[in-house]
Amino acid sequence: KWFNLSFTNGVASLLMELRNFALISNRNSFVEMIFKIIKSIPEKNITRSEESDYYNGIAGLLYIICDCYKKFNVDIDLYARNLIEYIVTDLFKRCDICGLWFQEEFYHQPLTGLAHGQSGYALALSKALPYINEGMRLKVTSQIQKCMDYEYNCYDNSEMNLPDYRKLLLKKGGDKSQKKFMYGYCSGILGTALVVSELSEELISFQKKEIWKMNAVQYLKKDILIGNDSLCCGTAGWIDYLASCHKNEEWSDELLKKIIFSINEQGYVFNGLEGVNEISLFKGMSGIGYSVLRYMGKYPSVLL
Repeated sequence: KWFNLSFTNGVASLLMELRNFALISNRNSFVEMIFKIIKSIPEKNITRSEESDYYNGIAGLLYIICDCYKKFNVDIDLYARNLIEYIVTDLFKRCDICGLWFQEEFYHQPLTGLAHGQSGYALALSKALPYINEGMRLKVTSQIQKCMDYEYNCYDNSEMNLPDYRKLLLKKGGDKSQKKFMYGYCSGILGTALVVSELSEELISFQKKEIWKMNAVQYLKKDILIGNDSLCCGTAGWIDYLASCHKNEEWSDELLKKIIFSINEQGYVFNGLEGVNEISLFKGMSGIGYSVLRYMGKYPSVLL
């Protein structure tokens, strides 16, 4: 019985882990387990899930289901195809009147970035395209482009970053026009740039791809560390992005050394706090270690 479906604490994370075990070990038993789990997910649990975004909700589940069918070249059966179309349909039902994913009680504008923002939805929807009917495919393609155009227009040139529009970042009585920024995959330029690197040129033009890539590199070359070493919100996410898009380029090697030197000098820092014994993957030491392993060798992503 799956009561949570997400990457952060649900069945999507289990599917991601099994996918990576299968890729690393080349053992078919993990692949069999993946598709057994997928076929055990009831549609009512999709509807029941309150969260929608890539990290916490059904968008992430959509991504990993479709990715497993693609990675392992498994023919999709009617049950799985219906499940994928059901998740896509349910995601569209959750769009606000603005046509994007927006919860006014929590945000003062639709969010940006991979984890909670529009590009995370776009990534998940892009994975579903081969498995949905033609009429739905046209609608999904249009929605992906709408999401990416929104984030493109949100880019802040002075900060070289995307704003985080969550209300929790505003001080009590704070001015909504005062932009706040995060620095990792949870919200910000790197999450979107990673998504863009995964999208086809049919979904986002080569010119736009180059602009996003250039913006991400400019941001990373600002030469300012941020007081957070985690994979979700901090510099481990930077290392993971380098491993995905800029491995072993001279400037990225230098940035890696700078981050490792900072950790060796200060110890682990999470959200500006030193001496926190946090061992988790997204927000702790495990994620830091894994991001370094990915940069040094051939290991599958735990984010995509």
